[in-house]
Amino acid sequence: MSVRKKPRTSFVKGLDDEEKDRQLIGSLSRGLEILRAFEASRGPLTNQDLVACTDLPKSTISRITRTLTIEGMLSYLPAEGAYRLAPVVLGLARAFHDSTGIAEIARSHMQELADAIRGTVALASRDRLDMVYMAICRGISNVRVPQAPGSRIPISSSAIGNAYYHGVDAEERAVLTELIKRKTQRSWPLVEQEMERAGRDMAQHGFCVSLGVWNPDINGVGVPLRLPDGTFVAFNVGGPAFWLKEDKLYDEIGPRLLAMARNVLADMTRKSGLDR
Repeated sequence: MSVRKKPRTSFVKGLDDEEKDRQLIGSLSRGLEILRAFEASRGPLTNQDLVACTDLPKSTISRITRTLTIEGMLSYLPAEGAYRLAPVVLGLARAFHDSTGIAEIARSHMQELADAIRGTVALASRDRLDMVYMAICRGISNVRVPQAPGSRIPISSSAIGNAYYHGVDAEERAVLTELIKRKTQRSWPLVEQEMERAGRDMAQHGFCVSLGVWNPDINGVGVPLRLPDGTFVAFNVGGPAFWLKEDKLYDEIGPRLLAMARNVLADMTRKSGLDR
């Protein structure tokens, strides 16, 4: 089975390498790395698959998968000699949604906009250097976007990722900049140029447009949102370039997405009681 290899990058903010090493629990970090490997797969993974996508020794993989199975985080499939995520993970995902309430509150606003523009509206939050879709609403349209909740898209090459990047505070943005620079390496100058252009969009319009960066045939527009508890998410509208032309994104879709995000924030604020 082919699995996408993920960078093993530490995301402890504001610490030098020596201090990070003292604060990280190695076995826990490796266990989480194994769980993350399943995000890149559409099916069960064997220990050998996990060796290939994590670079951990097979003996370490075997001990951790056994532990995760005993603890109920993985299920073992004897017929395949492989593991898959256990149902408890759904409970964790549900707990995440309930802890913020954003998906529940945003969904009606997202669906209203999706119906109005006959397109797709998505909500995502950050995991490492990707945005992970939390909710997706589709209007009636012949144009379909393949993403689904749980799908991932790079921060550096997407409208929703660039919106998040320019929405967070300077400290987090500086950390992301360094990590993206390391990951993109030789292509960093082009990546930086696009991210700076998105920053100018944000300053001028409150949203940023991406034209064929993630995929030559896909355009999109993104808006960041800071929740009442201080955490950030982002919304986007994305679709084929022949439908989401540049002028349509700037003149129509972007302003409507920005207004939708403000309505979501107003509902979140009322729910949290912060408007009293």
